[in-house]
Amino acid sequence: MTRLGPARDLAHAERIAREMLTKAYVTRAEHDRLNIASQSFQWDAPAGDGMARYRVAGIELTAI
Repeated sequence: MTRLGPARDLAHAERIAREMLTKAYVTRAEHDRLNIASQSFQWDAPAGDGMARYRVAGIELTAI
């Protein structure tokens, strides 16, 4: 996983952009669980794992 945050160079900026383009579609109930579980790791904890928030909420993600 690329560390998010200020880009060191163009290649790093591209890696950050690709990671941020990852989408997760959740139900309204799952969204509520996400909000209860924790803050968004993407923005509130730049060194965090963007999917950790989903694990904390007990939401299983499947890559498609």
